[in-house]
Amino acid sequence: LSKSPCFTFDSCTCLLLLLLSTAVFSQNYDDFIVKHTLVKANDVNALEKKTPGKCKGKNTFIDERDEKIFQDMCKAVSKKQFVNLPYNWFDCVTKDIMEPCSYTKENPNEKKRILCEKDKSKNKFLPVHLEAGSA
Repeated sequence: LSKSPCFTFDSCTCLLLLLLSTAVFSQNYDDFIVKHTLVKANDVNALEKKTPGKCKGKNTFIDERDEKIFQDMCKAVSKKQFVNLPYNWFDCVTKDIMEPCSYTKENPNEKKRILCEKDKSKNKFLPVHLEAGSA
């Protein structure tokens, strides 16, 4: 058997994981705002408008629309770290994965936390990621 000039399976797997981790960890404040806020309060079907043509199984929204409040979530932070989400939030969960997407609002009892990172352009720590758990 001759050796293929292409990557081995292990090399391809490592490269794929590296690319995926870059996509996951390259989050910023603007993406956070787009992913986790709604223009109209409690409009769970706005999720479909945010991601046309794609049904997302579940997304968490913070029940707040004042951008200063979002920026203040990380006010006491001086390094990259998780903090507990201090505001009301809810999940939009897909009722049916067929198009068009339709969602239902759920208020689970789990805790959520946000990741604060330094935004170099604004020179302050801002939320960039939201996930289940507590800080």
